[in-house]
Amino acid sequence: MTIGQRIKQLRRERDITQEQLAEYLNLSASAVSQWECGRVLPDISQLPLLANLFEVSADVLLGIDVDSKAQKIDEIYQNALIISQEGRRYEAIDLLRDGLRQFPDSFKLMEFLVAELRARPPKDGEGAEELAAYRRQMETYLDKILAGCTDDAIRARAVEAACFLYPEIGRYDDAVKLAESIPEGFTRREMLCILYSGTKQYETKRDDILSKFTNSIGDLTDLAESRHDDGTDVFTDDEKLRIYEKQIAMFALYFDDGRYLYHAQYPKIAHLASADIYAKRGDHEQTLSHLEKAAEFAVEFVTMKEDDVLTSLLARGIPDGGAWQEEHNQAQWMLETCAHPRYDFVRGDERFRHLVEKLKLYAK
Repeated sequence: MTIGQRIKQLRRERDITQEQLAEYLNLSASAVSQWECGRVLPDISQLPLLANLFEVSADVLLGIDVDSKAQKIDEIYQNALIISQEGRRYEAIDLLRDGLRQFPDSFKLMEFLVAELRARPPKDGEGAEELAAYRRQMETYLDKILAGCTDDAIRARAVEAACFLYPEIGRYDDAVKLAESIPEGFTRREMLCILYSGTKQYETKRDDILSKFTNSIGDLTDLAESRHDDGTDVFTDDEKLRIYEKQIAMFALYFDDGRYLYHAQYPKIAHLASADIYAKRGDHEQTLSHLEKAAEFAVEFVTMKEDDVLTSLLARGIPDGGAWQEEHNQAQWMLETCAHPRYDFVRGDERFRHLVEKLKLYAK
């Protein structure tokens, strides 16, 4: 079926005459007649108007098999997701880029590619030029999504990504404008907590509380590093240590059986921040103690199994295993941190050598 034949079919299904269609498009009835006879094609500028009038997508007008296209896009998306979860992010990025060459208007693939580019581990020797190229690509796709995507979930994730990226590329005001446009009110999960009942309500509340807890308590590390407008620290080092101590204690209360799985990364960060301060002070014992604990949490994170679930009282039953293991994993990051000159004064200690050897077993 030609595009003219599809226009004719859609016009008749909606009981619209050629004259009425021509009037809507500000054209002559003979122009519409020539389309339907296949003598000429509609101008590309008419496609959005026709799609709006007939309440179909431009793909339908052009005769593109929408179901087949959606299936192919979903296959690319799922394959990239599996590869990414295996820690092969750059392979996932290449797959998504290839997918966008086939389907350049797929907001679903655009948004996933932006997420992968944001989360990718840095390459060895990566310079400012390569980083700028990644940011330009992310900016291009985010601008396209925000300008044309009507899928609420994709738009919401794009808004979040843009709020992080735009300030980095000199678009601070655009980021603020986007953030201010986010509506107040219940989140999706909060609303479902109200609407569900029984087991489903319990599981949704359990998941929602864990998410809020880890987000807020995990952010205490960033809060401790806050600075005033003049660049001075809001908190003294002693106050920072108290914040990290409280943070670690609150996570221990929530994961009361000592099993953190994916969430092991949060106390790891707090212990490393503490070790950094104690190292500046030359406190041998406290520096080693916090490095040892940070190493334990790094190992727990990288040794999660795919079918692991949380078992603490408040988070019991939440699937928390099989989180993506980045190419540059937590143990490797920890090793690189331990190589910093600030830890030279404990480097000769047997405890330090032991934790380094343990990290090497799991680093990649």
